[in-house]
Amino acid sequence: MFSGYYKNPELTASVMTPDGWFATGDIAELGPYNNLKIIDRKKNIFKLSQVILTHLFLHIFQGEYIAAEKLENVYGRTRGVAQVWIHGESGDSFIVAVVVPDSESFPKIVKEVLSSSSSNFDSSFIGT
Repeated sequence: MFSGYYKNPELTASVMTPDGWFATGDIAELGPYNNLKIIDRKKNIFKLSQVILTHLFLHIFQGEYIAAEKLENVYGRTRGVAQVWIHGESGDSFIVAVVVPDSESFPKIVKEVLSSSSSNFDSSFIGT
């Protein structure tokens, strides 16, 4: 039961639908047995203004809606990554990602990549 925000009719009007429902900002899908499943938050989705990212098999095109949490989950499963946080705003042509490398596996991955990418590269400074 929600009748509105205390002494704030403007905020109340901004979250209520014309037919009286409270808009929570949750995004849900209806399951095969008419069960409701919350799958995301509306504020975690934004629309970009142009092509911004091509990485591996992930391509994001002009005006595409981006679910930051989904990208965080995809990149968070990448070998050598401990945590990922993604931020973006509608109208921008880019997103920002803060990636925290996994302290155990990341140095090994770097050493593998550098030693296989060039036979002339001295990777001895990387450590073990």
